[in-house]
Amino acid sequence: MKIEKGVPIPPGRRSKYPWKEMDIGDSFAAPITGTARQGLVRCSQRAGIKITTRKLSSGLIRVWRIK
Repeated sequence: MKIEKGVPIPPGRRSKYPWKEMDIGDSFAAPITGTARQGLVRCSQRAGIKITTRKLSSGLIRVWRIK
């Protein structure tokens, strides 16, 4: 194998949710899938924030940042 120097590391995976832009009390709506809520909670925990979710009659989940 050839050793190469100076090759930059590509950026890591970005969250598809806007955690970093959200202030406490902000919310967004997301489509419901089988494991949507668990995935949202896991992603928010990695970002260091706390959320709450509610199922909407439109078939979406509304996600609020609470801490």
